[in-house]
Amino acid sequence: LMLACESLLPACGAEASATLMKSGAAGMLRITDVLWQRSYLSSDNRVTLGSYSYTLPSMSDETGDATQVKIADAFNAGVETMANRDIREWDSAMEDAEDYYSSLSSGEWSFEKSGWTDQITYEMSRTDGLVSLRYAHYSYAGGAHGYTDYTSQLFDLQEGKFITLAALTEDAGTLEETVAEEILRQIDENHLAVSYGYWSDYATYVDQWMDAYSAYFNENGALEVIFPAYELASYAAGTQTFTVSQ
Repeated sequence: LMLACESLLPACGAEASATLMKSGAAGMLRITDVLWQRSYLSSDNRVTLGSYSYTLPSMSDETGDATQVKIADAFNAGVETMANRDIREWDSAMEDAEDYYSSLSSGEWSFEKSGWTDQITYEMSRTDGLVSLRYAHYSYAGGAHGYTDYTSQLFDLQEGKFITLAALTEDAGTLEETVAEEILRQIDENHLAVSYGYWSDYATYVDQWMDAYSAYFNENGALEVIFPAYELASYAAGTQTFTVSQ
């Protein structure tokens, strides 16, 4: 696959911070973890209905260079837009939780300690020119288990903006088709459809990998495409991840 990106350096993953050297700039950009969190109390202040806890990347400039400050601001704005979208959805979920709580008799609320939960964590890989981010969005609102969805972002350090995966190639259609064919080849070669009980129309979802699912460049420069539980098969099959080398 011909993508306009360089081989990725080791991912910072769980590290507290990572330093990025911007080509052609005198200074450095640093990415550190920031924690966004909030708890929601019931209207009678008796129970915690739920909470969110988001561990997110935040970029800062080490030198005060105006260009680098602008790049860092653009990065942080894009991350905040993503997080605020989740917060709006969670605010709505907390309204539902309040309605549910209000409908119960005293003592029937079953999430007394922590309530409903929404969490975001992230992974990051980097090159001199590209920052690849993958977010795991976990939520639990009762039932047998929670659910984890995945999203991704690509940030171009040279341009100082978030870009789409399609922007890395001159022929996005060919890229989409080639990666889908490789994923289907891996499924067939490893007998995954039978082993995990894939839905009969799983190929339809594979074909939509570029627009509908998380695509992330790992520390080796390979593209990882994640299909969350329920997408290709039942919850028991778990998340299905495919790695496509360049």
